[in-house]
Amino acid sequence: MSANSFQQRARALARRAVGDRWKLAKSALYAPALMRSRANPLVRAGVSILGPDESIDLLVDSDKSLARFGDGELELIMGVGGPRFQRGSSGLAERLREVLNSSRSDLMLGLTHCLVETAGVTEHERLWWGDFVRRHGRQLAREIPSRRTFLDTMLTRPYIPHDDVDQAMERFGRLRQLWAGRDVLFVEGVYSRSGIGNDLFDDAASITRLIGPPSDAFDHLEEIAAATEELGRDRLVLTSLGPTATVLAHDVSAAGIRCVDIGHLDMEYMWARIGRGRVPLPGRLVNEIAQQAPLDLAPEQAELHASQVAGRIGA
Repeated sequence: MSANSFQQRARALARRAVGDRWKLAKSALYAPALMRSRANPLVRAGVSILGPDESIDLLVDSDKSLARFGDGELELIMGVGGPRFQRGSSGLAERLREVLNSSRSDLMLGLTHCLVETAGVTEHERLWWGDFVRRHGRQLAREIPSRRTFLDTMLTRPYIPHDDVDQAMERFGRLRQLWAGRDVLFVEGVYSRSGIGNDLFDDAASITRLIGPPSDAFDHLEEIAAATEELGRDRLVLTSLGPTATVLAHDVSAAGIRCVDIGHLDMEYMWARIGRGRVPLPGRLVNEIAQQAPLDLAPEQAELHASQVAGRIGA
């Protein structure tokens, strides 16, 4: 081994050792007992977020809409980032802040339970959300109202955060009650294609689709909301449009239409079915990973999808 190779190897081992020590330190720092204690600024502020099972039960047993806030929506509000498929703006931040502070009784709001409790999730999730609270907890404590109880945003992610297929399938089974026997309108991106190639929504009486753009859907919010109100009468609206879905659920529910932001629910189901998370999925654009499977649908799937599309906006 040359001197240069030896030095490179030594530096790599040193970096790994530092990384391992930091991971051990974070594992102790973000232990569930500390995350749920008053050391967490969100706990001190009185932020109340239900767990996934209670959240699913409340949603299924109600006739209310759901607007969800994940890390991307919270980052957009704080002006510190956001999902790569949605350009941030002051207008979007203000709309998201308006929804977060809504007190309407017909609209449920979701925040990630891991902001205040990390028991029962994978180590990756525990460390990721611990870091998120460490960086942003104080600012979020000023943004999030403490006067209401939030559902768990990750009720639409039954598999990835927990890595338990049996538990995930039981939760998917309860969520199916939302659309069983109902006429459903999907408001989703071009490559969301909820239910195509799987049986998650087979219990719906019928499926209609309004297709939005694959990115920056907020630029088309007014058109999307108007079309959703027109097509969504007497239908259950299930939307998957990133941060735009959060605002859309707020706006169209005010018109008397039940709208539930389902986020990555379809992909979570496909991952649970194969027992592997965050891998490419045929026919889907998976925004959380770089490598993608072919986006073309099989001919019979493409024909079914096309027959369900009632409109396109920005797509």
